[in-house]
Amino acid sequence: MRPHGTDHEGRTTSGLADDPELTTFALRMPRWPALVRLRGRDPLVRAVDRVEALIFCLVVVVAVLAVPVVGAIGTAVHDARSQHNAQAAASRTPVEATVVDISTDAGDAFANTHTVTGRWLVDGTEHTGVVPASPNVSVGDTVQIWVDRSGAWAPAPPPASSAAADAITLSVLILFGLAGATLTVLVLTRKSCDRVRFNRWQHGLDTFIDHGDGYASRP
Repeated sequence: MRPHGTDHEGRTTSGLADDPELTTFALRMPRWPALVRLRGRDPLVRAVDRVEALIFCLVVVVAVLAVPVVGAIGTAVHDARSQHNAQAAASRTPVEATVVDISTDAGDAFANTHTVTGRWLVDGTEHTGVVPASPNVSVGDTVQIWVDRSGAWAPAPPPASSAAADAITLSVLILFGLAGATLTVLVLTRKSCDRVRFNRWQHGLDTFIDHGDGYASRP
C-alpha cells in the first residue's frame, strides 16, 4: 500500500493548474483616474494634471463632508420651528366672532379674502375688529378666528407639519447651492487646466517646428 501523501497532493495541484477550463482572477481596489494622477507614477501626467486631480478630490471630500452638516442644519431648523409653532399655538385661542359689518379692503393684508368687522368675547370682555372671512358670509353669521392672550385678533398658528416642511426646504436649497458651487469650481478648474495644457502643447509644437526649420536650413 502506498500512502496518499505529498505525491498525491502534488499531482492534484498540478492537474488543477493545467486544467484549461479553470480561470484565475485577482481582486483589486478600484482605480480612480484622479487618484492615479496624484500618485505621480505615470510619466505622461504633468503638474497641471495633478493640480486638477487634487482640486477634484478636495471638492469631492468637501461635498461628502457637507452632507451630514446639512442634515444637522435641517434638524436644528426643525427643532427651532417646532418650538416656535408650539409657543404660537399655546399663546393663541380660537373663538367665535359675530359679523357686524361687511367690507372689502383691497389694500388690506387679506386682499384675497373677504374682510368683515366682527365682535367677540374673551373672558367676558367684548372686542371688535376687522377679521378675515369667506366671501359668502353675511351680517349676523359667526366665523372662527384666533386671538392672543390680550383678546386681540391674531393669525392662526402654523401647523405642526410646517416645521418639517421648512427644514426640508432649507436643506434642499443648501444642497442645490452646494451642488451648483461644486459644479462651478469643477468647470472653472477644467477650463483653466485645459487652457494651460493647450498653451504648453502649442509651445511644444512651435518649438518642434522651429527646430525642424533650423535643421532643414542647414547645408
